[in-house]
Amino acid sequence: MTSQFYVKSGISILVLIIFTLFSTQKAHAQNLSFTTDTDWTFTATGALPVFLVTSEHEEYGAGGESQFASRVMSGFNPGNITFSVAAPEVNGISVSGMFQINHHLQGPSIQNEGLFEGRIADIVISGDFGTFNVGKGFGVFNSIAIGDLGSAAGVGRFSGPDAANATLGRIGTGYTYANFNPRVSYTTPDIGGVKSPIWCDQPGKTRWIQHTD
Repeated sequence: MTSQFYVKSGISILVLIIFTLFSTQKAHAQNLSFTTDTDWTFTATGALPVFLVTSEHEEYGAGGESQFASRVMSGFNPGNITFSVAAPEVNGISVSGMFQINHHLQGPSIQNEGLFEGRIADIVISGDFGTFNVGKGFGVFNSIAIGDLGSAAGVGRFSGPDAANATLGRIGTGYTYANFNPRVSYTTPDIGGVKSPIWCDQPGKTRWIQHTD
């Protein structure tokens, strides 16, 4: 059994960061954009979620003892910076690209072991025919279960006192995580309020952890 308690200072940090990054009066600090004379648009956005979390984990140790932990950590979403570029529309066709760098603040109780990764590296071609995506981005299988706005700005559940990288948020269990995959996809245009994706991504295996007595 695990119980988690969020200290007042952690809540204060969260409120401060949300206000700084998401306040409409400070939107310019979150989104930097400019357009060239030839109508190319360049955009940079980012977020840095930081939480101070204390937790008590009952009967967690090998001998059944409880453990208390205090971590400075990112939450369900890591810190990120995202760069986008969009070409001027030509004959109804738009081409754009997006590249995102992500950094998880905490590792498994080892200094500087927080995961540093690139979740998105995507080229998007769209028009009346629909949308093609080529590169790396959010998976389509079970992505609805993962896209939870209630978890996006918080911590939620995490796996233990030495939990590393992204937390589990509040998205629940019982399905395969959509993940961020190399893929080529096509999404149909809106037909009577319905869109349908056709997806081809890199095959992979689910990582199973075997416990032995």
